[in-house]
Amino acid sequence: MCRVMVRHLPRIRDGSVDSRDLRQTLEEYSAGCEPADLRQMDVLHNVYEAIQGVPAFQEVESQFCPRYEALLRRHLSLLSGGRTRPYRVSDGGPATIAPAALPMRLLVLGDNFLSASRTWQTLSDHRSAVRPSLLFCNNEGSPWAFRLRMLNSLARLVLQGRPGLAFSMMRARPHISLRPLSHAVNTAWLRQRAFDVGLHNMGVIYRRDTIGAFRLGILNAHIGHLPGLRGRSVLEWSLVFGVEPCVSTFFIDEGIDTGALIVDRYTPPADTVNAAPSLVEAKRRLFHLDGECYGRAIARLVNGGTAIVNEPLGYRFYAMSRLLTASISQP
Repeated sequence: MCRVMVRHLPRIRDGSVDSRDLRQTLEEYSAGCEPADLRQMDVLHNVYEAIQGVPAFQEVESQFCPRYEALLRRHLSLLSGGRTRPYRVSDGGPATIAPAALPMRLLVLGDNFLSASRTWQTLSDHRSAVRPSLLFCNNEGSPWAFRLRMLNSLARLVLQGRPGLAFSMMRARPHISLRPLSHAVNTAWLRQRAFDVGLHNMGVIYRRDTIGAFRLGILNAHIGHLPGLRGRSVLEWSLVFGVEPCVSTFFIDEGIDTGALIVDRYTPPADTVNAAPSLVEAKRRLFHLDGECYGRAIARLVNGGTAIVNEPLGYRFYAMSRLLTASISQP
């Protein structure tokens, strides 16, 4: 039901939903909502925040608001008393990784030099075991805008005092495509080169053909505990449920954080999150661990060892509402 409700959000926001459909959807969802269920209630909060000012909502506001406000009061009472429903995070089952044939052929997938820089720098620690390459694609905007972004990102690396890293990336002779990653020309190039593993640093959703072009797959560093916490706002949900923040590095598929194998799960020092002045900064710090986490995953692939099966799958979480986010103690 959460997923059905979330699918209505774009239509609610753009005003294309009529009052009858909206009333029916709100009545059905709120009738099944349990105030102790944080995930259900957060979807309801998100919808309530989205429909303020929507013409269709004004026609049903008098019927819905009293019900929502009663649910809200009960929910906040349970939340403040620590009596919301606990969420059990599955650890997943064990799996074994056989040592890879060396050197491993790796491809860093980036939007620009800056986005790929942390991952590229990490690979310098594994030069004897890997053969890294770079791919940059124009996933948005005109070819000229893409060229300017590429030059700008290279200049920023130099201005940040990392000219050696910029030179190292240029010396690798990156493949730069003016087309999106999903374009058939890029898919053909990937298949021809036959890389073992891709490392995600692009702001795209990967298609099956792209993922299938890699012998082992594409690794992604997810700032949440898999398989239990999939989707959006996973740091916030970790804090709500008392789950220790971590980064799960896993082989992706076309689903939302549902790839079959978690190669590494890294729990950073507590101060990474606890000493951050805000949730935004805490998330930035975790995201910036991607290079380090890819390095850990590559070492495990090279040497072999124990991994984690990404199942049973937990809930898919959505962007947390402003109301529930405000209730989280600042890290």
